[in-house]
Amino acid sequence: MDPDKKSLPPFVLALTIVRPAKASANGNNLEDEILFCVRDQQVNLTHPDVVSIPTQRIPTSFGEELMARGTDNGTQGETQLLASMSASNKDVNGHDSMIFAVESIMARKLGLADQLELDELSFTVELAGRQRGRAKYPKGSGKNPSINDDEELRMINLLVRIDEGADLFPNKTPSYRILSWATMSNFTKMWDEKKATGLGITAHEAIFVCVDGLCLHSTYDILTAMRSQCCLGQGSVKD
Repeated sequence: MDPDKKSLPPFVLALTIVRPAKASANGNNLEDEILFCVRDQQVNLTHPDVVSIPTQRIPTSFGEELMARGTDNGTQGETQLLASMSASNKDVNGHDSMIFAVESIMARKLGLADQLELDELSFTVELAGRQRGRAKYPKGSGKNPSINDDEELRMINLLVRIDEGADLFPNKTPSYRILSWATMSNFTKMWDEKKATGLGITAHEAIFVCVDGLCLHSTYDILTAMRSQCCLGQGSVKD
């Protein structure tokens, strides 16, 4: 590896997973919904009980390969927006780096390995944004228990649209004690207010839940950009 690259922050991959809106009983179109999760404190020692979207650390070489597929598409907040060609797991398999990345997280973190193997779940994915920042960890959760650990990270965010099988997502996994869907407006309101009650989490439960993190921040910026470009629920960030 290039010596200069060894000093660069590691990559974390985040998935902004969206399912299409359904028509209400009176025929009105509802909002698209986004998958959110709450990290299980027994498994996620560095981010216990934090509201999140699905994430996973990835090798530097893999992160660089993903980044090479995108082009800069402006900025929103602290996120560099990205544009790329989309890929569908119905058209290409895991030989495509974006498809592989999504399926890896879905299988390991979201408990969907069987559904993917049986071709019951289909999705379309594209690059959406990147953000660089520091992650702060609780005291004693890192390698040195005597200090408050923190770490600089490079976050890559992929926009994943579920074409078939949105009802197959479980409501919890070993990684996440809560897995659920929220309207995009409620998701963005959650970040604005730093409160999880608008996501369907009870007021009592929300006391023990933290709203923070690069993954939420980058997804918030991506959704805000989509809304400002009048394509919320109609497509992704355009060139």
